[in-house]
Amino acid sequence: MLSTLGMEVIEGRNFSRESVPYGDIIINETAVKIMGMNDPVGQIIKVGGQDVQIIGVLKDFFFESMHTPMHRCIIGLPRKE
Repeated sequence: MLSTLGMEVIEGRNFSRESVPYGDIIINETAVKIMGMNDPVGQIIKVGGQDVQIIGVLKDFFFESMHTPMHRCIIGLPRKE
């Protein structure tokens, strides 16, 4: 999906067909800045009360109006229990 939409992974990796991304997430540059992370790939964070692992960082992209400030973005699926 990310490559189809022209989103650029600048650190880490994209989701792959071989590994279903349950529990893995990709975040944007703004999310990295907001969370104050220096090396986000591989870190475990809580999203919606679940532990998830950051596997990649996307170059910031607009997913709302270009007239609003850039927001953090988290892409992934919740971990299957």
